[in-house]
Amino acid sequence: MKKTTLFLAIMLTSFFNYSQTEERIKSVKISVNQSSLIFEGRVISKGKSFRAKNNAIYTPYDVLISKTFSGSSSANQISVLMEGGEIEENGMGVVSHSEHGLNILLNVNAVFFCSKSNVTEIANSFELNEQVCYSNNNSVIKTNYLSNLYSNIDEFLTDLSTILNVKIPQKKNDVAKENLKNE
Repeated sequence: MKKTTLFLAIMLTSFFNYSQTEERIKSVKISVNQSSLIFEGRVISKGKSFRAKNNAIYTPYDVLISKTFSGSSSANQISVLMEGGEIEENGMGVVSHSEHGLNILLNVNAVFFCSKSNVTEIANSFELNEQVCYSNNNSVIKTNYLSNLYSNIDEFLTDLSTILNVKIPQKKNDVAKENLKNE
């Protein structure tokens, strides 16, 4: 009886881990397929929200690109647009929230999934599809659906590397080197 219970516990744990891995891979694939530019970078400033010609409110963020994983940009600093923001029109405040539940953090490392923007008000702009932010100790910061599936950036980078079929170096070595410099 004990052997059967142990066997069932091991099987359930294995099935749960397999299901979780499959969900993560599926979610990353969706983000990859929706994006024309995938890169690692850092948001350095937030711009003023504006209403575009399509009548939607957007907030621009200046993002410094450190590594490009897929796609290309003509500059190493781009504007990433997120739908939503707050503007004032005719003396009244107008607020719009991101329908995707995205949350951008300033001065935090992140992997961004973007599409070329059709918004003509800002040149060289991309619209944010998804992102995974991480802290200096490589912990993923829970800001949206995709980031909730990962606890460590290396797990995410391994999955992204497999899907894109490119070698993406792990962050743990960078943190260890940084710790040695600080000692």
